[in-house]
Amino acid sequence: MKLRAKNMPRTRLQREADLKFLTEGILVGKGINELQEALAAIRPYKLSVPTISRDVSDIEHRWKDRAFRNSSFVLGEELAKLNLYEREAWAQWQRSKEEKLKTAVMMEEGGKTSGVAKKRQTVNRETKAGDIAFLSALIVLHEKRVKLLGLEPATKIMVGELPEEAAGLSLADAEAIVDAAVRSRVRPQDVA
Repeated sequence: MKLRAKNMPRTRLQREADLKFLTEGILVGKGINELQEALAAIRPYKLSVPTISRDVSDIEHRWKDRAFRNSSFVLGEELAKLNLYEREAWAQWQRSKEEKLKTAVMMEEGGKTSGVAKKRQTVNRETKAGDIAFLSALIVLHEKRVKLLGLEPATKIMVGELPEEAAGLSLADAEAIVDAAVRSRVRPQDVA
């Protein structure tokens, strides 16, 4: 097989077919030379190692671009959902604080002489402090947004020398101590 002459570039369809073939080779762990030989075995032309390297670089660039677009799309979609939930939680919080009117109608007897019942209507205004469940939901939504955007502060756990009691701990016990430390953000030796 001859190297392809510079004045005879691959067609767009040939290049896309080569990229597809190279992608499969990359995914099974083939190196540049192996890819070149395998491609030359199935094509009427042989590509140079630098051309294969550029194709591999293009494939990797496409992967990164696709992954970035997909993650950006998913991130945007999740943020939009959080915005929707947050708007609804705020609206429900505001409604839960609104003044409510309670109307009560009572029937009273008119007295000994008339024998006619009279209606008596009372209106009570009730002011509420608001339903705390909606504020709790807003806090949870805020925490999810912070986590989704990667704005959480890093948690650093300093592991010093373990106390003597820790020498006989099982792996499960040690993991429980570390988990408890992460949850409470204290040092593991303070948990034990």
